[in-house]
Amino acid sequence: MQSAGLPPTPGPPYDVDESAKRRRRRDWLLAAAAVAVVLLLVPVFVYVFAGRGSNEPSATTPTQPVPQTSAPGTTEPATPPDGRIPLSVLRNATLDIPAWPSDARTRGPSGRVRFSKGQSVTAVGNGIRLRIDNAVYGDVDRDGAQETVVNVTSGAEGGSWQVLAFDRDRSGRIITLGRVVATTGAIKVISSDISVTGGGTVRVKVGDFLTCCGEDATIAQWQTRDYVMRNSRFLQTGGPTAFGLNPRLTELSLTAEDLVLGAPVDGVRHGILRVTVTVLEPVIPDQLVLLLQMPANLQREGSAWTGARVEPTTKPEVVWVYVTVPPPSTAGASRTYPLGMARAADVTVPSSLSVFVSGRAAGDNVLLGEQNGDNNGADVRIRSVG
Repeated sequence: MQSAGLPPTPGPPYDVDESAKRRRRRDWLLAAAAVAVVLLLVPVFVYVFAGRGSNEPSATTPTQPVPQTSAPGTTEPATPPDGRIPLSVLRNATLDIPAWPSDARTRGPSGRVRFSKGQSVTAVGNGIRLRIDNAVYGDVDRDGAQETVVNVTSGAEGGSWQVLAFDRDRSGRIITLGRVVATTGAIKVISSDISVTGGGTVRVKVGDFLTCCGEDATIAQWQTRDYVMRNSRFLQTGGPTAFGLNPRLTELSLTAEDLVLGAPVDGVRHGILRVTVTVLEPVIPDQLVLLLQMPANLQREGSAWTGARVEPTTKPEVVWVYVTVPPPSTAGASRTYPLGMARAADVTVPSSLSVFVSGRAAGDNVLLGEQNGDNNGADVRIRSVG
């Protein structure tokens, strides 16, 4: 894996559409980190992140620049407007924001958006706002005056980005020249480290994996790509156009049936939890780690639990159980893991458990990244019969 930059600086937390998932995910990751200290196992379970798509971001046709004409009664060209807009002005301005790509992780406000102290006043969904943190300057439209390039963030902890170029018209109004690049397709994250060269090229660092909640930031492959404004839109003119296979990035999915506990035998009900994991992408982990968040009154039975580790949570009635299992043998294949369980027959309170999966390379305590963590877990109902 090659790295060509640093991950973006995280911003302040916002209440986004998947806030409940993120709170659960953060709890799971923190618990996994604690287990790593004692057990040398780092089961950080990735429960977020988006799927594959086109490597080249879609472009929105920008606002047409104002033609540069001669002043009335003269033959000298008019001075182009000064598009160097201070960050303090941008952070409290009303800006034209292009529509967010359909596959963006979070799609914030677009159109005419008013900002105050760096955040959009308007929000969409469950409080998704935009944020402006930095600005760089250069003559991106080659009119002899500088323009302003800004990285706009939508949401946080798994948000989306658009790098936008702004200018002023002759009346001094801020106008949007266009979108340089956005998180879409294989681009999952954009670094805050953007720049404009002396020739007007916008240089951006992009990555193929968005980390969250203390995950390993080195999973992402980072590349530097160059964009130039031509015919009123930005086109990529330099740097790689595709990431290629990331050996530290896999794609797993998990399903699980209800846990059915049978008729009592000597005062105990027995059952089998069947968990199925599918490898959806070419990178096959050397090992799978299953995390079960389960009632403490469930007993574990059978050889499938060999080597399992149990950790209590802040709630004594719940435990977290970690078990390492072999993966499916090929990409596209599935494997089912039967996990024997039992519970005293006199326990009649309705209950459930949750199970999650992540991959790991052999001899590596750092788990692989997930292209789409939303399909890595399942909630399981526990019911009794007979």
